[in-house]
Amino acid sequence: MDVDLKQVRDLIASGWCQKCNARLPDGYPATPWERDACQWCLAGAIIKVIGRDTQLKSMLFTATKRLGFRSVSEMMDWNDAEGRTQAQVLDRIDAVIA
Repeated sequence: MDVDLKQVRDLIASGWCQKCNARLPDGYPATPWERDACQWCLAGAIIKVIGRDTQLKSMLFTATKRLGFRSVSEMMDWNDAEGRTQAQVLDRIDAVIA
């Protein structure tokens, strides 16, 4: 099963963050599945879309490769890079969806 990158894109479009998987409305870090989470990093959005599936690691790695990264760590570093923008993250997802 592949991760639906359109759902990942929708999450990032609704709210994006850096330095943690997800954030609450007050800005505090949260797990991607947190009910009140309103922002996600790229990895956090993928994890949220996958859900608590038993194949989480495999599916996360597959999505990471589809997005052109060698590892989840590389993807997270890219997301968290100083100067990175929400638009750049969306553009990367859009390029793969297209």
